[in-house]
Amino acid sequence: MTTMPETLKIASLPADYETFARSIRDDDDFLRDLINLGWPLRFANAMDTSIMNFLEKAYGTTKLGAHRPQGSRPITFLSGSASFAITPKSILVDSGAQISCVRESAVSMMTNPKRSTISITSANTRTTDCKWEGTVDVLAVNSSKMKGVPKFTPFTFRAVTMEPLTKELLSITDLLKLYKYELRLSHTDNSSCFYKAATATEPSSTIPIRYNKRTGQHWVDYIDAGNTNNIVYPLGIPWTHRTLCWRPWMLAYFHGRTRLNK
Repeated sequence: MTTMPETLKIASLPADYETFARSIRDDDDFLRDLINLGWPLRFANAMDTSIMNFLEKAYGTTKLGAHRPQGSRPITFLSGSASFAITPKSILVDSGAQISCVRESAVSMMTNPKRSTISITSANTRTTDCKWEGTVDVLAVNSSKMKGVPKFTPFTFRAVTMEPLTKELLSITDLLKLYKYELRLSHTDNSSCFYKAATATEPSSTIPIRYNKRTGQHWVDYIDAGNTNNIVYPLGIPWTHRTLCWRPWMLAYFHGRTRLNK
């Protein structure tokens, strides 16, 4: 016969399950009957997660409103003389988040990632230790087809990685305070965005925000800035997202708004 802690682990039950069960009846036989009657939670969660991921890919929208255009199929976005084939991800604009939270797979998009000492307490009072933290470099996708805004807009934000994470959260704090963006939200059209006016050294920047009318949530669709190898250019001109920040003529060429006469 196994010990009680071993019995709980075999059934994939949390460590506090024993305390909960004994609060009803403090008896080993009773506790073993409860454990044997229960469905292993981790296995059930793995099945639910697998089914949910399949449905999201099949129908292109998560249950919370995150947008995955055309399901799992890559999409070709056309921007002037360049094309891009990739499937965007979505991050929820969250005014209550003190720091942006992304999944651990996003560590590949971070500049100088380091082990995190930050712990996040969620609404259900559960505390989770974050694994990595760093600066994330991405390209916002204009999936809402906001007028006058390019298909891709580079931007940077500080974030931590954590699992499990139902949806990625974009904190507005750094974008407003450090990067001097304005937050403009609308519930009627596709005009929601983060906006930063032009300076002497940088062009203006607009990060389009997609409003989900069904859930009332605002999302930023994005792709990894490192995926720029998939962009096809005429003339073989090299490009990085940082180039767009400080070379206005490159920005204009990429957007197809002017012709390059170089």
